[in-house]
Amino acid sequence: MRTALHRITRQVLTAARYEEIYGKPIDGAGNERHRDYALCDICDQDVYLRAEHSQHRIPNFSHLGNSSFCPAKDFNAEAYRRLNPVDADPQAALALKNAFFKTWKFHWVEFNRIIKYASIYDFSKILKYANRHGMWGYRGMRIQDVLAVLLTLMDFMPLPKDKRYLRDYGFRFFYKGSVSNTNEYWNLPESRRSLMQVKYEFPGKTRTFQEVNISSKNDVIFDPGYLTGVYAEQPPVNSFVQDFMAKEFPNLSGL
Repeated sequence: MRTALHRITRQVLTAARYEEIYGKPIDGAGNERHRDYALCDICDQDVYLRAEHSQHRIPNFSHLGNSSFCPAKDFNAEAYRRLNPVDADPQAALALKNAFFKTWKFHWVEFNRIIKYASIYDFSKILKYANRHGMWGYRGMRIQDVLAVLLTLMDFMPLPKDKRYLRDYGFRFFYKGSVSNTNEYWNLPESRRSLMQVKYEFPGKTRTFQEVNISSKNDVIFDPGYLTGVYAEQPPVNSFVQDFMAKEFPNLSGL
């Protein structure tokens, strides 16, 4: 990770800023210098600065070997996809699902705004996964809560070569804190539920999401109007998007 937090002030630290505060790993007398750990700005655990003198790697912050779960270091393709709602209410789940698809254009517009240059194919893929795995069954989930869960269900790769100039990085969405799955997320108080977009560089032939290539982390800020859950006049969408959704989900309301 290219950034971390100062453990006292919680100031964002780059490798250069960390060295300004704590010095180089070896002091002027050739002795190893004691330097405080920084904090991971996702899970709040200790991290240390490594590769400071490497000619081939960019200095980066890394978790300690015995640290607990953090999505940045432990995340794999299934980490948030274990959707197992406990004590689901089938009628409430169906009502939520129908309400979502009835207002799907609002959710697509917000999905596109957050991601920037989103693909309707990705949106459809995520919704089909959610349908297969019972995401709608979480008790207490409101229509404006659905998108935060959907965003965690896939990896977003760099755009194709002809559009790479628009987005040449990959990214994932993580729940902030040491939340290892969606069930844990829903057990948090609402005030502590938050989402973060984590960007990864894909240098050279790299095609995997590696902690060392995390270049930035940003809190996801949903549109205040979207979070009200009150969706009145449907926003306009591209005709291709409209036709594609109608084809992919022909039996669902709102299409």
